[in-house]
Amino acid sequence: MVHNLLLELTNRLDSLAANASAFMGSLQRMIDLQDVDEDAFLAYKDRLIHYLERFVSELVVPELAAWAETLDGENPAQAAMRSAASASHVSLAAAHARAEAKLRACWDDLRDLRAERERLRSGEHAVPPAPHTRAEGVRDGRPGAPLWQVTDFADGLSAVERAGLEAALEASGLLDAWVTPDGRLLDPGTYDVVVTATRPVAANLGAVLRPAIDADDPQAGALRPEAVAAVLAGIGLGEAGAGTWVDVGGRWQVGPLRGEWAKPDAEYIGHGAREEARRRRLALLEQRISEAEAAVRAAEAELAAVEQRQRVLADELERQPGEQALRDAHGAAVAAAHELERAAGRVQRQEEKVKEAEQAARKARRDLDEAASDLSLPTARSAPSPPTARRCSP
Repeated sequence: MVHNLLLELTNRLDSLAANASAFMGSLQRMIDLQDVDEDAFLAYKDRLIHYLERFVSELVVPELAAWAETLDGENPAQAAMRSAASASHVSLAAAHARAEAKLRACWDDLRDLRAERERLRSGEHAVPPAPHTRAEGVRDGRPGAPLWQVTDFADGLSAVERAGLEAALEASGLLDAWVTPDGRLLDPGTYDVVVTATRPVAANLGAVLRPAIDADDPQAGALRPEAVAAVLAGIGLGEAGAGTWVDVGGRWQVGPLRGEWAKPDAEYIGHGAREEARRRRLALLEQRISEAEAAVRAAEAELAAVEQRQRVLADELERQPGEQALRDAHGAAVAAAHELERAAGRVQRQEEKVKEAEQAARKARRDLDEAASDLSLPTARSAPSPPTARRCSP
């Protein structure tokens, strides 16, 4: 019976390599959800299966067979399973944490995109990115407006020229600079960029931009068209000797700084440009939201796969074979061996008694023969044979 149990346990351990192979095969279906090189994945799978086969056949089974003979110490099969389970728990916990973090990041991206879409759908326009040197909310309630908000393109500019001009203003920092009603700088500690009116130059921005103030805006409405026109007159159009200038090709200079930039479309200067930019952004957001939703679904599937692997591990640990049957069989074998030993002892003692009885019987015969010889009586060895009957003649 013990031998049969050993064979059964050995067969179970031999099947671990096959189970590992099946498990790795199931992971193949998850490659499309992971950023994994397939050749590297398959090479790792082969190495892992080879290791499991060697571990089971060369290490665990011989140790288990030796342990099953005596049951001394810890069950090597359970020790191996506990070690493997511990490593799997750590690995799966790390995978679960990564999958949760990835899902949270995907949801954050999706929520941000949806919130921007709702703002644009309500009619809100995009604004130029604020520099990191400007504190959030520092412009709230302040009279005035950024240059892009109180100007519009003059008639006759092509779409390419509009894009180039806005690119030069944006790259130089002039586009989002604040125009104040009285043309003065801000109070110390405000930490913002202000554009003020300077001496007019011959070729200036007034030729391509014109004041366009929204009178219904409480902040921008504080500006007068003349103040905006004065600011435009002090900025040169093209490189013509002015210290500050821009051109429709995207080039610019502000004092000793010079540069160039390009963008596909104007998106901030003029209500029409802002509205067109809003529609383009909405169309782009629909595509990005669709992609973000797909990313969320993929992250949810990845997390679900990790949780399924955790449940499988817990189920495998719950269903691992116990050793009580082997211990019961081992106890029965030991008890049977002890009983056999006791029976052998009884047989040996009985044999000794029989031997003693035979010796006593032989001695009694010798004593009887000696006594018969002394009395001239026949002994058992010399006793006459019984007479044979003779046949009478007729």
